[in-house]
Amino acid sequence: MFWKKEAGNKYKLRFESSDKRDSYRFKPSGKEKFFIIVNSRAFEIFNISAGGIAFIAEYCKRGDVYNFELWLSERKNDFIKGKIEVSGFGGSLCRAKFIDLDENDIERIHKFIFERQIRMIREKKHKKKVFSD
Repeated sequence: MFWKKEAGNKYKLRFESSDKRDSYRFKPSGKEKFFIIVNSRAFEIFNISAGGIAFIAEYCKRGDVYNFELWLSERKNDFIKGKIEVSGFGGSLCRAKFIDLDENDIERIHKFIFERQIRMIREKKHKKKVFSD
């Protein structure tokens, strides 16, 4: 994958691989929890990328397809709806890939991940500064 700058100073992601899980995965920190709604049930997100998601579940079966909703912020209407296909299950971790997400939704997931990365970096810098003073 690589970033391509386009008109309007906008960056878009292009995948060179058929495996979209090759993109960066964000794992929420211990104090921050995010959830995916799968068939009307909430599951805690273990990690997420623009290509797929891993979440804590009692059981899922490889190849199963589910409807999902994913809230990306505290704003009421900032969510993505779609389908996921289970690609693996181990212990209590269900790994799934997003199916047929449009480019806009993929970009929204990337933005969500980058915003969380920036927030984590700032928190680490702030902690260092507090403890070094």
